[in-house]
Amino acid sequence: MSKIMNLKILCLLSVMIVTAQIASAKSYVIKSPNNKIELTVTLDEAIHYSVKSSGQIVLDESVIALQLLDGGTLGENPKVVSKKERTVNEEIKSPFYRFASVKDNYRELDLKLKNGYGVQFRAYDQGVAYRFYTLLKNEITIANEVAQFNFDADYTAYLSHSTNPKDPLAMAFQNIYEVKPLSQSDSLLAFLPATIDLTNGRKLTITESDLEAYPGMFVQADQSGKSLSGVFAQHPAKFDYYPWRYQKYVTERSDYIAKTQGTRTFPWRILAVSENDTEMPVNDLVYLLGSPNRIGDYSWVKPGKVAWAWWNNWGVYAV
Repeated sequence: MSKIMNLKILCLLSVMIVTAQIASAKSYVIKSPNNKIELTVTLDEAIHYSVKSSGQIVLDESVIALQLLDGGTLGENPKVVSKKERTVNEEIKSPFYRFASVKDNYRELDLKLKNGYGVQFRAYDQGVAYRFYTLLKNEITIANEVAQFNFDADYTAYLSHSTNPKDPLAMAFQNIYEVKPLSQSDSLLAFLPATIDLTNGRKLTITESDLEAYPGMFVQADQSGKSLSGVFAQHPAKFDYYPWRYQKYVTERSDYIAKTQGTRTFPWRILAVSENDTEMPVNDLVYLLGSPNRIGDYSWVKPGKVAWAWWNNWGVYAV
């Protein structure tokens, strides 16, 4: 057989493989109630999602996954067991928030996947959010979480970095914001919220909600200039003690980020979208995505003002 014929056969096989991969991929789309924001979820060898606002790319295709310590990855070669869609439009009482009540209006896509897990995606007029959930019997150990935030250009980012280069996870979450293109951003970990200037007044703010028995997310800039990646603190294994501050600090970490019950929901990853800066401080997604009241009667709670009671007054105990 001639070399030319071999080359033609190889090219044909390559086209057939690519075509088969495209055909096997499944895509789902949900839109915000006002139809401006569009969230697309694609399942092939991984779970990808992307976001548009008024036709502009807000987030390019980005991979999400939960990696288990035993080697399995929730999100690898996902197979849909069931799909549910719903629209919610209700008023939530919020007595300790800036309003007495908040409108909770969104469209949701819930993909239950093979191997005992699933992902919920929500599209609001104020942005989008997603979270994993698991339906497993026994305790599970999460080695890591994959949370990509890919962009279609080298946008300017507002990032507040750790102040401790030696141990970036050990700091006070207090710093000014560095304002630079992603390609020029410091690779040191940044804490949330993080904001990306998408030009034309539109901005994307990355944050989270409903953290419980799970580490908070940091982000790290990729030197390619078009990506941020979620980074999660590994669980503390050993501590030492600062006598002068009455404070423990971590000296050694484990090889996992969380040991937790097998049936649970995980924190919401939030992408808040604003078309002008005045919308950013009044975005309600963090509040709306918090867990509902679980304590019952809360009439005894009397909110007030405080100034660093934990530091100045030393009057708070057992916290």
